[in-house]
Amino acid sequence: MGLKISKICNKLNNIRIQRNFEAMGENLLLVKLEFLPKCLSPYHWFLEDKRKPPFDIAINPDDGFISYIKFFFQDEKVQKNNSNIKYGKEEEGYPQFDTSSFDEKKYHIFEQGKLEAYIQEKSLYLIVSKTNSYRCLKLDAYNAILFDETDTFTGVICKDLSAKELGELVRAKILE
Repeated sequence: MGLKISKICNKLNNIRIQRNFEAMGENLLLVKLEFLPKCLSPYHWFLEDKRKPPFDIAINPDDGFISYIKFFFQDEKVQKNNSNIKYGKEEEGYPQFDTSSFDEKKYHIFEQGKLEAYIQEKSLYLIVSKTNSYRCLKLDAYNAILFDETDTFTGVICKDLSAKELGELVRAKILE
């Protein structure tokens, strides 16, 4: 099924992304990208593997824009990826997701799957679905989302990690 992008909107001047990495103990790290100003977000798309809190994308039901993306690393390691994750054309803007699968009775969609995490240079890749050809949507200079040729969400890139963010990865002991 997957979470589909219905269209890409031009960058909005009033939106900014706050990225937070928080070590919460050994082998436990929260990664959160919050879109500000905060907005209504009763729709959630979850990718879960039944072992931990799921990968969560909160979506505003009024416009289909992301409110936040949240993921917990729990007892897993971030692999150093030697091969580049290749993507074609890089676009800029904000994704507007198709919310037709949601309604007031079905506001959470759960899908089974496993997220893979890679660190390459100073970028963290969170991949929910592998594909041969990724498309990259730059949200800002530091964050991007990946989707495939069918406009299905496939991952997140946290670019140019700061010393503080890298320190949180080390503190949580999740780097391989």
